[in-house]
Amino acid sequence: MSLWIIILIILLTGIFGGYINYLLPSNSDEKGIKIRGQLQCIILGTGAAILVPLFLELTQSKLMDNIHTGWSAQERCCDTTRQKKDSITVTMQKPDTAKKAVADSVPKKDTPVKPATSIPSPAAAVSAAIKTPAKECVPLKYYLLFMGYCFVAAAAGIRFINAVTDKVGVEKQLAERNRQLAQSESEKQQAEKERDQRAAQDKKDAEAAETQQVAVGKVRTTTLLNPKEAVAAIGPVTVLNDRQKGRFGGKAEHNKRKLSATVGDKPVSGFYPFTLTVESTDANDPLTGEVIFYLHDSFTPSVVTVEVTEGKAVYSKWAYGAFTTGAVCDGGKTLLELDLAEEKSFPKEFREK
Repeated sequence: MSLWIIILIILLTGIFGGYINYLLPSNSDEKGIKIRGQLQCIILGTGAAILVPLFLELTQSKLMDNIHTGWSAQERCCDTTRQKKDSITVTMQKPDTAKKAVADSVPKKDTPVKPATSIPSPAAAVSAAIKTPAKECVPLKYYLLFMGYCFVAAAAGIRFINAVTDKVGVEKQLAERNRQLAQSESEKQQAEKERDQRAAQDKKDAEAAETQQVAVGKVRTTTLLNPKEAVAAIGPVTVLNDRQKGRFGGKAEHNKRKLSATVGDKPVSGFYPFTLTVESTDANDPLTGEVIFYLHDSFTPSVVTVEVTEGKAVYSKWAYGAFTTGAVCDGGKTLLELDLAEEKSFPKEFREK
């Protein structure tokens, strides 16, 4: 479609459609007085006609494809059936006619031969002709359709302008929403990736802690080294939700032995790493043998025995919250007790669970 004809159609239909809009009953109030004047309706109609190409683009119409500024481009776009200038049309003669043409080309006896003016073609029965180019293709249907769209838009005036404006706003909102959804999906995938990385790192840390636990001391479930003396010394259960509370004398340091603990500040799925250590406070009386740790009854096992290595018995594990632990060493002669909830240096969340 020619750009200049499109512009002419927009201007003419805008003026004519705007005047039609002025004459429509919708432009009159209840008393028959015109709401908008002729000039105002014509201006609105022209503006509405100008928006028709945008409207067609929003509706994904192909009517505005192949716009050009000259007829040569139009010819290339729509004249697809014509042959090229160099094409040849071949016309085959009938067999009898071909034979006759060949016989006529042979000179008869006693017939004077005329001097040849040109070299005859080997295929005397074949004639070639150059076909003239087809006439230019003018898609009048497209112009009529475009004229109809412009006229309807101009006649609708301000209503068409509002409709196109709303359509553009909706398209913009949809594009922004799709962008936000894509961004949210990307952020979600990034968060999941970081979460998986943290989980893998936490698992690695937990495995390292378990390895360290085995390396520090050989842990095994066992009975007391001196059952009679130890059982006689351990008191009865008095606190149901913390069963080791008050059973081991309530002291973390006794008889030149000390029970201490450390708690990590980086939980994994709500569980905190902790380490229990029993050691001697007198270099002349080192700790030897084995130490039995009594944990909360939620642990499995809740009683473990750790061999003393290099003067210390160390036990590491993970706990959801604070609890009271007891330790028995020196063959049942020394009892130690430590309430992890009373250590202010431990994380608050751990102590309050």
